Amino acid sequence: LPVLAPGVLASFPQHIQTRYYFLMGLNAKEKRDLPVALRAFESALALAPFHQQAAILDEIGSTYFLMQAPLTALGHHLHALHLLLKASSKSASVSLHFKVELHCGDAYRQLGAYQPALEHYERARKHLTAQHDLETAGQLFSGLGYCTYAVIYPATVQFTSSVRQSFAVPEEIERELQKAISFLLESSSFYHVSGDRLREANVRLILASIFLDLSIWRRRVAYERAGNTEKAEKKESFTNCLALLDDAEEQCRQALLGWQSQDEQ
Repeated sequence: LPVLAPGVLASFPQHIQTRYYFLMGLNAKEKRDLPVALRAFESALALAPFHQQAAILDEIGSTYFLMQAPLTALGHHLHALHLLLKASSKSASVSLHFKVELHCGDAYRQLGAYQPALEHYERARKHLTAQHDLETAGQLFSGLGYCTYAVIYPATVQFTSSVRQSFAVPEEIERELQKAISFLLESSSFYHVSGDRLREANVRLILASIFLDLSIWRRRVAYERAGNTEKAEKKESFTNCLALLDDAEEQCRQALLGWQSQDEQ
């Protein structure tokens, strides 16, 4: 962008000033000059009409997120979401609604609040369209998979007869773990096609961790159900655990292969 003196910029109409500051913020953010980006976005917000404020607030939140301030980022994203919900359905951009819900999920996830993060990811999924790029889809399904896993994980660790009655039955826990695996497999496919090897490797390592936890979970459930005398069911459980260990090993291997191909390039 051309650098304009404050006096020259002030001579332009307000909507031109708003766009200039907003573009300046995007430019600085892309260069990772985050303090400059933040000042530009805040200047744009002070001049923006109501229907443009949600997009600017979302960018301010994203900037704070990159500055390792997820709680401050979440406040701005939730404010943006509130403005979008107040706007009419015709004026509210579906693409912007998707971005804000996704960013809310990312901020909640960073704060360790996995249930509200999952709810925002689910709402973002409703706004996902074919126009979104593969990396964005990979990010969404990665969040869905990880938070689905994180929400159900305590039940797999604390599984006893009392927990089974009060928290979740084994079938529900198994179903949620399989859902998390399905989301993460989709995410790894999106990242693989887009060529993002780093994020693909991260997702594959999360998958390996879930396969290991699922192996332990199935073995514990099988032993509780079978007791000390049902050797056949224990043997079947052992076979299932070996298959899951193979799955975990394969995910680790694919992560390594991805890095090797990246190094060769």
